[in-house]
Amino acid sequence: VKGTREARNVPVAGVIEVAFGLAAYADYDYLNRLVGEAAVVSGVQLQARHTPAQRREFFRGLKRYPHVQSVVAVRELQRELEEEFIDQLLIMAVAIIVFAGIIMFGSILNASLIALAERQREVATFRAMGYSAVEVGGIFLRENMLVNVIGAFAGVPLGYWLIYLMAVEFSNDLYTMAVVLKPISMIATVV
Repeated sequence: VKGTREARNVPVAGVIEVAFGLAAYADYDYLNRLVGEAAVVSGVQLQARHTPAQRREFFRGLKRYPHVQSVVAVRELQRELEEEFIDQLLIMAVAIIVFAGIIMFGSILNASLIALAERQREVATFRAMGYSAVEVGGIFLRENMLVNVIGAFAGVPLGYWLIYLMAVEFSNDLYTMAVVLKPISMIATVV
């Protein structure tokens, strides 16, 4: 935001895949020659492996330089961002699972009541043949379980495929979703 702010044409040498941000990287000396200045620093990136004590001392040392306007610890920022996203996604996932359970229970109950209303003669016939109410209920339960299990085994791969398509469609420079197929999660979903 300061200086001449002249436009420059710069060739792109490569593309870096990142999950967040639109960062651009270039050689420091090359950028200085490009703008016609020398030793102008607007930002420094440092990659280091600190122990917690060394890290504290490093940040204390930075405080001795009054011209340093801001310091961003990328690892901490990434951790906080992931925690925030995970917390929000967990809340959304729980809400979706609860609503899906309510809808599933309601649809199973509705289908069972409709089937029972449509097949009153069969129920009466079973009762006349000596079946108890529990045995007649067991027949309807097994029928519902068969339909729901077949639906779950057909729905889980279809749901995975739809999530994968959604992830592909939403993928861009700023945000990327990864869809990983884990058999245990599919089994837990069906159960």
